[in-house]
Amino acid sequence: DNFCGGRLDVVVGAGHRQVEFRAFNVSEKTRPSRMEEHLDLLTLAWTKRPFSYRGRYHDLADVEVRPEPLQKPHPPLWIGASQPGAAARAGRRGLNLAAASAEPEFFDAYLSALAGAGHSRSEVQISRQWSITTTYDDPEAVWDRYADLHIERWDFYARIRSEIGDPPVRANAGSTSRPYRERELVGTPERVLAVLREECASLPVTRIINSATAGIPVREVLYPSLKLFADHVMPELVSL
Repeated sequence: DNFCGGRLDVVVGAGHRQVEFRAFNVSEKTRPSRMEEHLDLLTLAWTKRPFSYRGRYHDLADVEVRPEPLQKPHPPLWIGASQPGAAARAGRRGLNLAAASAEPEFFDAYLSALAGAGHSRSEVQISRQWSITTTYDDPEAVWDRYADLHIERWDFYARIRSEIGDPPVRANAGSTSRPYRERELVGTPERVLAVLREECASLPVTRIINSATAGIPVREVLYPSLKLFADHVMPELVSL
């Protein structure tokens, strides 16, 4: 927060790679309780000097974290979540939600917990991540050109979610050659904007996160895509 002049946002998640839990000899079944405790510790570290804490996993006395953040009481805190239970945790605590789901029941869980804990909807932000390629080229040809990278990306997420016991990543029904096509938004600025407008109208989303598949050429594809997005899509999204 100090390095960037008070512009830091912090997103935390409970984790979804079994290999990481095994590396630290930690059971993935303790994800919810560890997340709750770590959120307590993080907010204490930001806001109280010194602080002490005794919990299920940590026993700390007279800890002082410096430098303190520029933003008060602390940088905006987001919970990354893909399941209703995790969304509800964010809502109970009045934290921002970094959504990795487009299911209505997921957002219902967040908003219900938010209201139940006495937090105002106006106090929080909700983001939704899209993998976006903005282009005037034929969108199907663009996707097919880098299909191996797209499939590798989503197969990886599907595999690690399966290993840890999380619900699977949904693939396109009835498609074997293009199993994740619907997860990649590829099209003209007008097409991209229309899809995002529909998204913002149907879900309580306040921020769009534009991500990209790793390995796609930066100079030839990603930079022109981001430039088109910045010039023609972002100004219109601000007005939504």
